[in-house]
Amino acid sequence: MKKIVISVLLLGIVAGILWFWLGNTDDKKIRKQFARLAENVTKEPKEGNISMVCKMQGLGTLFANSCDIDIPKSHFSGTYSPEEIVSNTTRGRIRFSSLKLEFYDIKINITGENTASVVFTGRLSGIVNSDKSDDEIRELDAAMEKVDGKWLFSSFKVVEVLEK
Repeated sequence: MKKIVISVLLLGIVAGILWFWLGNTDDKKIRKQFARLAENVTKEPKEGNISMVCKMQGLGTLFANSCDIDIPKSHFSGTYSPEEIVSNTTRGRIRFSSLKLEFYDIKINITGENTASVVFTGRLSGIVNSDKSDDEIRELDAAMEKVDGKWLFSSFKVVEVLEK
């Protein structure tokens, strides 16, 4: 009986340690938000309207009440609500027959209990409806805030590495 109790206690301790180290950390939650963002922006060839509507509804849930966008020398810079982001993204996606958003080299810095700064490389590639391919790669800095336990995007800034 004593061996069974000790075995159960040890198993419980090991499970607790594994849950703590491998559990759903803020870092993992933030990475999942980036994966959701990429998934919702990506457009497959011949994507149907129902699929687009589902993706756009999901996209709106990823952003804080206001999100600052800073793109040097662009008229897209400004502060947007989640609804405005969805609307602008929908209009942008219409121009493409296929579109893919990918993120690389994601470096997360938790700056406070409910804030984080993320530096990453973003790649947006697609085929414009005129069958012309487009491929953009940018270094970006994003700010995120935790609202009700969920990490939301609150700003994006394009980091100019080299100027032409």
